[in-house]
Amino acid sequence: MTRLVEHAEKSPVQVDTTGEPIFVCRCGLTRNEKGLCDGSHQKAQDEKEGKLYCYDKQLNRKEIKGDEVKQCGCA
Repeated sequence: MTRLVEHAEKSPVQVDTTGEPIFVCRCGLTRNEKGLCDGSHQKAQDEKEGKLYCYDKQLNRKEIKGDEVKQCGCA
């Protein structure tokens, strides 16, 4: 089953519980299996407010309009 998950954040969040800060992904584009930031959020920096985008596995972005979300091919 494929899920469409909306992420609005464009930067990671810093977490420090052991004296060594880590950065957790909030954009949803990281390829890190533990969900840590890998800098992929840079691809989302120029997204326009109010627009919907999907990214393929190579992080190529496509703007989704209307009913295209069902066939975006980014899953």
